[in-house]
Amino acid sequence: MYIIPNHNGYTITALFDSDWKSSNLVQKGKTMQFCLFMGASTGNKPEFIEAACSLGRVLATQNIGVVYGGGDVGLMGKMANAVVEVGGNIVGVIPNRLRWVEKISDDHMDMIYVDTLEERKTIMLERSDAFLALPGGIGTLDEIMTVIAWNELKYQNKPLGLLNTLGYYDTFIGLLRHQQANGFLHDEKLIERLVVCEEVEDLVAQLKQTVNTYSANS
Repeated sequence: MYIIPNHNGYTITALFDSDWKSSNLVQKGKTMQFCLFMGASTGNKPEFIEAACSLGRVLATQNIGVVYGGGDVGLMGKMANAVVEVGGNIVGVIPNRLRWVEKISDDHMDMIYVDTLEERKTIMLERSDAFLALPGGIGTLDEIMTVIAWNELKYQNKPLGLLNTLGYYDTFIGLLRHQQANGFLHDEKLIERLVVCEEVEDLVAQLKQTVNTYSANS
């Protein structure tokens, strides 16, 4: 294992194969942390909002900490407010230039303010034991692909779940299959490692089991 410092003072841990399964897993006695990705808008279907609110409540009642992009708009805001209402643990990470655009309210949660989007992603990835994506736009896809890339390049080994509300991520999974078929994704197990569910409770349960399995095998 070796450490790569960057100019912002954060570090990225690079792993050799022998370190792969034991990297960055939840420590015994530590509260599990899920990093959530989702839209800064609510989309055009009520099921998206219902899923975001349900997810926030489920994570809070199961004492799973939430790390997210810090906004109080769109699905992000719906989810965050649901966590706060139930008394859950939530941390927002947001660049200073988006602080007012995304209408931040830090009265009921811990906030981390950073200078760049890259700093935001690095902190979110390093603080979390698993990742869960709801429907979202370009920013959400960027975050999903960053997690996949970090896993594939062995900077980390953490599970990624997709909340496939109304089949939202079917075409994304189809794109990954298309990339595989054309020889640009060489890891045959990449897609099967994704945890894809349509129901909130099922996805949370499977992600928890996956994190615990990784920890037990570390």
